[in-house]
Amino acid sequence: MRKTLFIFTGVLFFVYAGAQNEPMTQDSVLQNATEEEIFSVVSQMPEYPEGQAGLNKFITENLIYPQACVENSIQGTIVVSFVVEKDGSTSNHSIIRTVSYGGELNKEALRLCRLLRYKPGAQNGVQVRVKVNLPIEFNLREERKKQKNK
Repeated sequence: MRKTLFIFTGVLFFVYAGAQNEPMTQDSVLQNATEEEIFSVVSQMPEYPEGQAGLNKFITENLIYPQACVENSIQGTIVVSFVVEKDGSTSNHSIIRTVSYGGELNKEALRLCRLLRYKPGAQNGVQVRVKVNLPIEFNLREERKKQKNK
């Protein structure tokens, strides 16, 4: 009798649990995603409004090479990670790759990334938050050319 009751209870549990769960589709998963969820890869990645060439131009025109780094010959590539929000603004900025003695370069890379506005990313037609990594190159040769042309 106990064995029959135990089996019946187990079967009833699985039938009840199965009735409670709807099949999960991509749309229902996306709808259930919280406002805070950050995606790494989406069907439509965020992009700078004028494309990669426009982004390069923006960086070139707005980058202020720290004078102390010029004087001490500090150069290299800083990689900044940030989140492109649903409205195209950027947040959660952090340095994920730096150079030796690059504290001032890090500050400048972060300042520059805070100015950026993107076309937001989307998943299945819905705008979502997307994490992006952006390398910013600090090149002394280019900086010296820029200073000579002023």
